[in-house]
Amino acid sequence: MKKFVSLTSVLLIVLMSLALGACDGSTSKVQNVSSGGYMVIPVSELSSSVRFYPVNVDGKRMEVMAAKDSSGRVRTAFNTCKVCYDSGKGYYKQSGNKIVCQNCKNAFTVSDLETSSDGCIPWPIYSSDKTIVNGEVRISYDFLKRSASIFANRKK
Repeated sequence: MKKFVSLTSVLLIVLMSLALGACDGSTSKVQNVSSGGYMVIPVSELSSSVRFYPVNVDGKRMEVMAAKDSSGRVRTAFNTCKVCYDSGKGYYKQSGNKIVCQNCKNAFTVSDLETSSDGCIPWPIYSSDKTIVNGEVRISYDFLKRSASIFANRKK
């Protein structure tokens, strides 16, 4: 009976951890993108809450943020701050309707994504850096590869 209770407790903890992980806006599957390929984000998964999509490009782990603004436009950015990225803690988490840098605490809304390339902001992925085809946001291997250096010191 003790083994059954212990096993049940462990299973319950694992299930609760998975459920909490599913609520943080992230996806659990890391996409591996190789030469000639692209990262795919289904537009149907996006809402006004930011979702975080991990991607692995030639062994470098990166993360893309994606959401829809109030007009339904898809907004994307790398989950790293243009100023704080080399601190190792320049990544974002959503708090209410704000996206907050975990290093400098600057906060932004989904509508702020892709609006500027200067200052302490999420590193943008502009329309010219992606395509939206058949209900999917596609970000090319080549663009991801060129951007990998901004994740060099990431500690998340």
